[in-house]
Amino acid sequence: MDTQERNKKINELKEEYKEVEEFWKDKDSNDFNPFAEEKDKHRIERHIELLKQGVEVEPVLNNGTNVHYFLVNGKFIVPTQKNKWRIKGKGKWYWFKNISDFVEKYVKKNNYRQSRNKHAILKRNKK
Repeated sequence: MDTQERNKKINELKEEYKEVEEFWKDKDSNDFNPFAEEKDKHRIERHIELLKQGVEVEPVLNNGTNVHYFLVNGKFIVPTQKNKWRIKGKGKWYWFKNISDFVEKYVKKNNYRQSRNKHAILKRNKK
């Protein structure tokens, strides 16, 4: 995803955030669920934060309707509500402090490791 596409997606998410605020503001007290409003807002904020870090983000639908996780760079699963992450296909969850910390320590470091391993394998095969 290039910078223009990323900025376009961020702007779309900001519009969606405003729509969520308007939707919940118009609800009367019987229909109002503050937890659902906060979940919606937090999901959008998390998505924007991940996009701003320059990683590929794919929302993962649960039961085909609600987004509960984001797939980052096709390998890392990040929930919409908690500061946790895990590797796709594994069950062990790890904590992180904030999104930028997660991307710097794990996502970008993992890309560096993969490129080093590929380079080492190519070097070994040339001998």
